[in-house]
Amino acid sequence: MKLGEIIKKYRLENNLTTAELATKCNLSKGYISMLENNFKPSGRKKDIMPSLEAIKKISVGTGIEFDTLLATIDGEVSLLPLKEDSLYNKLTDQEKNLLDIYRDLDDKGQHTVDTVAQMEYERVKKDNK
Repeated sequence: MKLGEIIKKYRLENNLTTAELATKCNLSKGYISMLENNFKPSGRKKDIMPSLEAIKKISVGTGIEFDTLLATIDGEVSLLPLKEDSLYNKLTDQEKNLLDIYRDLDDKGQHTVDTVAQMEYERVKKDNK
């Protein structure tokens, strides 16, 4: 099942409106609706990719395991749970936020970030010699 299908199934099984589920998850009603319907915004090439923070909020609000929800992002739920020492668990909140921002950028924005990051890396590497 995809993330939107899991969210909708949970909502219907628990007799919740979209607004009620949004309140439980501390997200907007529109965002929940877009996820449920696999909404593709006009002018964007890709479907909405929920942030890790949004997935955490959905997990807390629904009681569905975070790893289960995360595994749905690429399509179907994986039968293998993520390990506790996964890379995600090692990221700081700031790193998670930066990753979410990076993923929301278009190709040009990501290229700019990549270029600046490489330049800064080279500067620091040179200064530490």
